[in-house]
Amino acid sequence: MKQGSTVSVVIPTRNRRSQLEACVGSVMKSDYNGLEVIVVDDCSDERVEAPLDHWGSRVRVIRNPSRRLLSYSRNVGASASSGDFVFFLDDDNVIATDTITELARTFDLAPGIAVACPVIYLARKPGTVWTSDIRKGRIPGFYILDTAEPIRPVRTFSFHNSFMVRRDVFNDVGGFDSQHFPIHISELDLAYRLQGEGYIAVVNPRAKTWHDVAESHMHVDSSRSFYTLRNRIILLRRYESAGTFWAYTLGVLPPLVAYYVFHHMLSSSDRRFLASYNVLRGVVAGLAMRDIAPRLPRRTDSA
Repeated sequence: MKQGSTVSVVIPTRNRRSQLEACVGSVMKSDYNGLEVIVVDDCSDERVEAPLDHWGSRVRVIRNPSRRLLSYSRNVGASASSGDFVFFLDDDNVIATDTITELARTFDLAPGIAVACPVIYLARKPGTVWTSDIRKGRIPGFYILDTAEPIRPVRTFSFHNSFMVRRDVFNDVGGFDSQHFPIHISELDLAYRLQGEGYIAVVNPRAKTWHDVAESHMHVDSSRSFYTLRNRIILLRRYESAGTFWAYTLGVLPPLVAYYVFHHMLSSSDRRFLASYNVLRGVVAGLAMRDIAPRLPRRTDSA
């Protein structure tokens, strides 16, 4: 990392004011010099600027005109930022004082590193690792979240919630695909494209993030449930062999449909029957979609 490199922290948010305040507060305590902080409000029901006002111009807030979901919000934040590196941080995370510094140092380990990731711990159990590295599982469509605490930097197939990426590489591969992956496993799609261009992602165990989520919890509502299985179908069709895709479709998908229909009916934060129905709609949409090829290169979305 060249001396004087700047980092842009992009924080998408929606209807989580207290968590957002804690998240931004942890970033503002960072020991890294050369930060800009951009919060992208995905059309929250209440004004998100209020809990951030005491930081003044140090925090910039951009509001989407309507709900556009995570990938669009991340792209908007990245497009509006100016740093050499972009640190994407979900609003239900907090970071250690030296996390950004440690992530920035990770890029010095090898020239092919495009993404630096922290170890992510559970906020409700601060000493328990929620995710360190992520690797492909043996079952098609499954990805293993390792909960071991690494003692040295390790490669990871993918990343989520909290990760830093080189701006030039992020732009070159087209940012997040907000059309096919508006939310849910959009990071996996980005990871596949990065690896296709010869880049790698690395977990730095000295960088730490705490995620405010229960061990078995999945954030879901009636809108997001549409993408639960749809996106996984598109991901496999886009990057895996025909044999792997059909093994998933015929052997793995049917029990997953049954599981998520039941899970979302119990766990959705709104309109539970609609959430379950949208799981089925998403499966049909994923199988029927024709234009699934990644569009490269393209610029990130703008506000």
